[in-house]
Amino acid sequence: MKLIQCIASLTAIVSILLIHADSRAAPPTAVVIDLFQTPQTASNAIGDRNTADGPDIIGGERDLLTFVLMSVSGVVPGQLYIESAGGGGGDIYYDGNDNDPSFSSAGGMGSIDLTQGGRNDRLRFEFTSASNIPATLLIDVKNFGIGSTLQVNLPHSAGIFDIPFSSFSNPAVFSTVGMINLHFEIHGTGTYTIDDILAVPEPCVPALLLPAMLALGLVRARSRFGCHTNRR
Repeated sequence: MKLIQCIASLTAIVSILLIHADSRAAPPTAVVIDLFQTPQTASNAIGDRNTADGPDIIGGERDLLTFVLMSVSGVVPGQLYIESAGGGGGDIYYDGNDNDPSFSSAGGMGSIDLTQGGRNDRLRFEFTSASNIPATLLIDVKNFGIGSTLQVNLPHSAGIFDIPFSSFSNPAVFSTVGMINLHFEIHGTGTYTIDDILAVPEPCVPALLLPAMLALGLVRARSRFGCHTNRR
């Protein structure tokens, strides 16, 4: 009987774990900025620039202009890889499908609502690796007659990196985006990898509490039903 109770309790805990894993998936209102599945590479040659077209890119096209190595789905499959040898900067432009990496139009993507009617409130970068060196990211979002910029320090470790729209001086621009420019500036030697960039809503509280609930449930199950291994 005790074995059956243990199995039932552990099954419930596994179910919670699966729900938590599902809660980490992109929410239904998420807007893809870049999934970095479409390959593209700009070398660290001075001012190297090119374009890449793909369905996983907002506006259908990604422009690279860089003084550091920037590789998309090349060095690391399905991710953006940035490498600096001594310092340098690089830009990613999303300004619509114009096949021109040398010119950026403020309204090149038309008018994309990253907020999805106010439901999304932040940009989310998923860093899979980072270097412990000084580095910044300047984000410029604009359309004709409206725009906003924000500079943030890049993280020093892997993980989810959220930037709320409210951090910008004019958050209204996120409901009518015509161009996005990401400028990375790395002060030293190091590498960064990013799995994807999305516009997403604020994480719900229950999803954040699930890991603690799981741990508490496991402790209670072991205590109540004696689900432990006897040591000799």
